[in-house]
Amino acid sequence: GGAVTEPLDELSTFLLLFSEACLERIVCATNSYAEYDKNKLNSSYDTPRIWTPTSRTEVLHYIGCLFYMGIHRELLRNDY
Repeated sequence: GGAVTEPLDELSTFLLLFSEACLERIVCATNSYAEYDKNKLNSSYDTPRIWTPTSRTEVLHYIGCLFYMGIHRELLRNDY
């Protein structure tokens, strides 16, 4: 027989898709791009928007929302 392993909970399974290095790279790239392009981004709005650096937790929440929206379909985006 093979090794017996405990089943993973939902979060542990989800985290198998994104290594810590991958998440750190997404966070760094997002913050770097926002810092690089903040003047261009603010020129699109009447009121300047203040950038707050993102975090690993925020990125995981965003990716989780994308997964949810891909699985649970709504007719209108506002219904999410």
